[in-house]
Amino acid sequence: MSCSLPGPPGMSAPPRIPIGQLPSLDTDMLMEHTKKLSSDEFEGRAPGTKGEELTVTYLADQFKKYGLKPRCPMSDHLVSTTHKAPSPR
Repeated sequence: MSCSLPGPPGMSAPPRIPIGQLPSLDTDMLMEHTKKLSSDEFEGRAPGTKGEELTVTYLADQFKKYGLKPRCPMSDHLVSTTHKAPSPR
């Protein structure tokens, strides 16, 4: 799935917010997400693996939980792409 549209009709880019006016970052929550995504449960997150599927699902669920809306009206935060797994060295 791909979206070449800039967004729904009438939707413009969000206004830029000066960095000093951004909300504070919850570093504890950021660390929780980092630990979760880097855990053995996600099996390294390599393309084409169960770990990738778990990661994509986790991130999409988090986007929905925080109320983020997909930019593309035909999307659910996910865009299908083709990845080749790296060759073993």
